[in-house]
Amino acid sequence: MGAVGVVYAGVECAMREVRGADDVWNGVVGGVLAGLVLGARSGSVRVAVVGGMALAGVSASVDASGYRLTGGRVDDELSPQRAVFPYNNST
Repeated sequence: MGAVGVVYAGVECAMREVRGADDVWNGVVGGVLAGLVLGARSGSVRVAVVGGMALAGVSASVDASGYRLTGGRVDDELSPQRAVFPYNNST
């Protein structure tokens, strides 16, 4: 799984630098190529295709949501309320 993460992050960063744009397509391409790594490691074309589509879809979903996977707050009555996945895309 480490190789998958390295490929995803590396491709996403490289795409951002080459294209000069920080948009959903960087993560989609990174997800597809990371899926190819899964397929290569398992020796299966099907795993490569399905894994690439799944990782690209997850990346696109997170990007499209503005890096907020949920909009709520957690109140488990055991600790102070806190935001869930407080991603901030204001950099």
